[in-house]
Amino acid sequence: MDTFQQAPVLQPEPAQDSPEPTTQKSILPIVLAMLLVIVLVVGAFSFFLFFTFSGQKFLNSFLPSTERTFSLVEKNMESTDNYHENITLVDGVGSTQVSKSVASSSAISLAVKLPTTITNSTVAGIGESPTNVVVINDKIYAQDPYDNSYYQIKTESTEGKLVNTLSLLSAKNITSALVEISNPKIELVDEGGSKHILITSNQVPESLLNMLGISKGTILSPKVSIKIDAKNYAIEAFSFETENTGSGIKKANVIITNYGTNKEVIAKPAAVNEFGSFVQRESKYIRTEPNGVYDYLWNSWEKKYFGCDKCVNPVWDEDSDGLNNIQEFIFGSNPLVADSNGNGIGDQAEVQAGKNPVTGTVLSEAYAKSAKQLAVNQIGAVGLGDTKIGNAFIRDSVSIIKKEYFYVPKNAKTLYFYFRLSSNPDNSAYFNVFFNNKLIFLHTLVPGEVVDLKSKTLAHVPIEQFAGQRGELAFILNSFGSPGGGIDVDLNTMRIDNNPVFPFLAY
Repeated sequence: MDTFQQAPVLQPEPAQDSPEPTTQKSILPIVLAMLLVIVLVVGAFSFFLFFTFSGQKFLNSFLPSTERTFSLVEKNMESTDNYHENITLVDGVGSTQVSKSVASSSAISLAVKLPTTITNSTVAGIGESPTNVVVINDKIYAQDPYDNSYYQIKTESTEGKLVNTLSLLSAKNITSALVEISNPKIELVDEGGSKHILITSNQVPESLLNMLGISKGTILSPKVSIKIDAKNYAIEAFSFETENTGSGIKKANVIITNYGTNKEVIAKPAAVNEFGSFVQRESKYIRTEPNGVYDYLWNSWEKKYFGCDKCVNPVWDEDSDGLNNIQEFIFGSNPLVADSNGNGIGDQAEVQAGKNPVTGTVLSEAYAKSAKQLAVNQIGAVGLGDTKIGNAFIRDSVSIIKKEYFYVPKNAKTLYFYFRLSSNPDNSAYFNVFFNNKLIFLHTLVPGEVVDLKSKTLAHVPIEQFAGQRGELAFILNSFGSPGGGIDVDLNTMRIDNNPVFPFLAY
């Protein structure tokens, strides 16, 4: 019997996942990498545009904005603070041309014609060439064309105010002021293949007006413009204009060049004349200066050489070199040494030869002419008040009884004379009497002091120490400020003790 065998049941093999297409596997990392690159590129470009100097410049070359432009200018100024400026200021009187060199924020030099209020000076109106001015840490030093030394200018003086305005007109200050303008007109212009950004406005920031010394209420139809190099964002030009009818600045133009390449070394002058310029010293002799500042220069000179104030006879020749004390002050020579520079030639001889008695150098024609004029003693008559030299007033009214005519008797005790001293109510004045170089009498008037012009004052002057001597009696009037006063001495009633001083001769 056959045996039945059951056929084995075949189990189906488990199904296997179908493999992914090869192309899909390789594309995904590439896409991710590309997206990452795009994000990085966009991020880097955004960082470049918005956070770098070059990127801001690139963006501003297509979409210029005031805020972005001034930000770029300020960043440019951080990298350099040396440059050169040519400045023109126009006011109601005329124009001032200035060449300005900036070595740093604290060191500036200027070539400028400085104004002067000394209208009757023999040299004040002659200077045609610019004066060299140095500003170091806000202190102003001007070079004197008389002897080429420097002297310090007070910031509150007319000259100082002009120099201060010129110093403030810097690229940094102009930028800071113009940032205050709201909604100015800004445009990108092409000049000769070079791109520039031009910003204009009819609005003037108050800080800019302060720089120019202009009152806000006096300006009419103001215009402000600034031109900036679109490549390196350096200010190239700035201009301001107004139609104000006052005497202040009406126009200001500034051209700026040589950014970062100005290698000029600007330092405080090694020698500073503590008694001012030649014109200032000359105005001590000539009555023109309204604020009396040069009289104080004279007083400082007295203290330096003689150790006292209001005590030096200005017409006395202490060193017998032919120049009296006031002339020694004007020329800058030493009143105690006949040959100030030790070259074997006396001070008066050098001045009359047209030379500087201190350095021995030849003076310019204008100053030599003035020096020769001042080297001659100019004495006024007694009691006539101011005396003229040409068209200018002698700064001190000087009257002298010469030594050959004034004798102090033996056993003399007191000199008596009547006088009347008057002055401009706004000024100070003092009246000196000297016997040779000794101060024997001093009377002063202060501003506002009331003077009785109908009466005279009797002076009592002790002269016992000069008994038996022959000498020079000098009456000196010196007033601080503008003219308006005088001295009247009654020599006809002058007496020593009970004896009239007569006859006498006044020169």
